[in-house]
Formats: sequence, structure tokens, C-alpha cells
Amino acid sequence: MVQASPAKPGTMSWDCAAPSKWRHVNVRSNEPHKQLKLERASHTATVVDSCVYIVAGRKGSTFYADLLRFDTATHTWSVLCPAIPNGFRPRANHTATLVGGRQIWVVAGSDSEDVLGDVHVYDVPSGTWSKPQLTWVAACRGPVAPGG
Repeated sequence: MVQASPAKPGTMSWDCAAPSKWRHVNVRSNEPHKQLKLERASHTATVVDSCVYIVAGRKGSTFYADLLRFDTATHTWSVLCPAIPNGFRPRANHTATLVGGRQIWVVAGSDSEDVLGDVHVYDVPSGTWSKPQLTWVAACRGPVAPGG
């Protein structure tokens, strides 16, 4: 069993070697501690292969706009993008959905002032971000008056 110091923040993760039990694992990072902000809430965690991608989130009134990756095979954290480009505002309460096994679609969210309605796409193999131009079409229409 691998043990980690409970005094160190960010040293717990789930080890797939024992899928029915939680245990402590040693976690490594080559990132400066000030960039690797693990203490957060209302973020997303999206699994792609053996990695978990963490998008944005918040700590108290501080909102993040970053992308982190945890490699479950090596137990290593990386900051892939300290500030997501293309007008990505810091946020929490968003969604991050894996599409086609290669893209993470980050949709909506909120900050301390606004509810956001934008979409950003992270292409995992290329490591690039895009902001697609979307056309919104109403999926349902309410009752329509006669002749209208």
C-alpha cells in the first residue's frame, strides 16, 4: 500500500489498482505550487484515457480559468493551461463533456456576477482550444395561436 502524508494538501486520489477501496497515493508535480491550485470547488473533472482533466472552478470568491491534468498512471499533476484562451472567463458550475473521445466541451457556468452561456472546446490530442460559433435553435415550441 502506498502512503502519503495527510498533512500535505492534494495528496489523495483514487487508485484504480484497488477499484473497491480508497487509499492514499503519493502525488507528484513539476509545477510551481502557486500555479497548481488544487483547493477548489464547483469545477469539472473529465476522464480521457488514464488522465483526469480539471477545468476552472472556484475557491471562495476566487474563480479560476485554468486547465489541470492528473495522470492516474504516474500520479502526476500538470498545469496544461494557466489561463484558457479565446475569451474564457473564470467560472464555476459549468459542464465539461467528453465528445468523440478526443474533445472536452466546456459549456456555460457562472461567476460572482453573471451566468455565462458560452462554449469552449479543448482538443485533447492537439492541446488546443477553440470557441465554436454556435447557432441556437429552439428545441421545443410552446403552443402556437391559431393562424400564427
